Amino acid sequence: MDRIEETHPQLEGDRIARRELSARKALIAEIVRSDLLKAFSSARWWAFGDSAKDAAGKKLDGRELTVLASALATAAFSDAPVIQSELLYRDKPSTAAMAGLRTLMHAMVSKSDVADLGIENYPVERGLYLTIVRPLGLHRQDDKGVWRFADPADDKAGRTLIPAWTELGEKRVNLAELFDTWAARPYGIKRGVMPVLVLSYLLAHRNAVAVYVEGAFQPAIDDIVADRILQDPAAIEFRRISRSKRDEAFVQQLAALLSTETSPVEPKALPVASALYQRFHALPLWAQRTQTLAEKVRKVRDIVLKASDPEALLFSDLASALEGEPDPGVSVVAALNKAEYAYPKMLETLRKSLAEHLGVDPKTFEGIGPRSSTASGVSAELRVDAFIMRAGAFEGNSGDIEGLASLLVHKPPRNWSDREQEQAMFEMAKLCLRFREAETFAAVRDRSPTSQAISVMIGLDPKEKPLFHAFQVSEQELEAADRAADDLMAQLRGRGMRPAVELAALARIVERLSEGNGLEPA
Repeated sequence: MDRIEETHPQLEGDRIARRELSARKALIAEIVRSDLLKAFSSARWWAFGDSAKDAAGKKLDGRELTVLASALATAAFSDAPVIQSELLYRDKPSTAAMAGLRTLMHAMVSKSDVADLGIENYPVERGLYLTIVRPLGLHRQDDKGVWRFADPADDKAGRTLIPAWTELGEKRVNLAELFDTWAARPYGIKRGVMPVLVLSYLLAHRNAVAVYVEGAFQPAIDDIVADRILQDPAAIEFRRISRSKRDEAFVQQLAALLSTETSPVEPKALPVASALYQRFHALPLWAQRTQTLAEKVRKVRDIVLKASDPEALLFSDLASALEGEPDPGVSVVAALNKAEYAYPKMLETLRKSLAEHLGVDPKTFEGIGPRSSTASGVSAELRVDAFIMRAGAFEGNSGDIEGLASLLVHKPPRNWSDREQEQAMFEMAKLCLRFREAETFAAVRDRSPTSQAISVMIGLDPKEKPLFHAFQVSEQELEAADRAADDLMAQLRGRGMRPAVELAALARIVERLSEGNGLEPA
């Protein structure tokens, strides 16, 4: 009939002939359909080497094709979970569904302790939550009324997910391989819904499962991990953590020492490893690589910073490094505290050095403000003036030692190396000297100098070069010098020596101060 219709163009102008042809085609189709139904109604069906049967055990011979297809699907995918989501329960969801899925997963990692994950109104992500997460009991209140992720609920819908859920309990799981397993028999789960199920499991077992992205341990399950689950399942791997009683005691000790009132650490391996990892990685870059720390502190720091496996970190690497320690947990936290204190200590050293070179009290920097006003602009050097202004801000506790330190080597001190720290100390000494020189020569700007330049030259031996020293002292230091001079004068006059002997004594004092590096040579 089709060939006649294709090879006889004259039918286009004959409506009666076309109608006759259509009627005959319909008749033939009905005859074929009737014969097929008769054949199926008398057919015997076999599946998996035996007579095909439905869920009740009745044979499928003579049953309707829809019943047969349903029974075969049930037999092939016997462990498929019941998930009623038209948007997501497919291998390739729409763009809108994927956008909603991403938003849902971000809410899962950030608001797991809030009812409905904090999703208001009825956007796409709320629909996905209400059709997938809630019906399976994956997000519910615990005995204390706190919302949290958990294993599937023990109800009709939740029990259908348990067989597929057990695949997640393996010691080591690669996400791409898991997705392939879930897609095959006997699960037949659609790929669109898999990321939600996996993330629910990770959040429910975050204290017992370590997550890795491209081999790197992730101390927290956050938006980045959620996005990688969506974009590149092959890069995601997670492992279950197991340990002995001795290991548990070590973990509990660390958890107790790391906990604070505002941030308690659960006494389990993953929370403890994550807390250590996060605190060491929060250190300034200088503290992460300085060699000025004690050997034990450096060893613990380097082990944690290079760790990629929380189980190996706690129960292998740290245990080996602290072998023989009576309280390894105390040693680890002590090393952490010293590493955290190293950077503030280095800044405090810079602050004290600044005060010492400028001749002021390191606590108050009293008097440095007026001195900086006097010295500013005298040298006409921008770098020196910037240093003077920043140093002057320290009086009144408004100074920024990090800002001043950045000026020394043109790099934030947080990112210094040990060599740059030494260079900064040298540059500080040079700039402090320039500060004092600017004070001395403030008269060129019609200002009253706030320091004095003093020169001392003494010849004690005609065969030796005379001793010569030139230096600057601030007004405060000069006042201290006056008081010391009064004390010396009183002692010399009390001995009843003639003036020449007194001057000789002073010359000897200068000589001995020079030998002891008490003065800076000109």
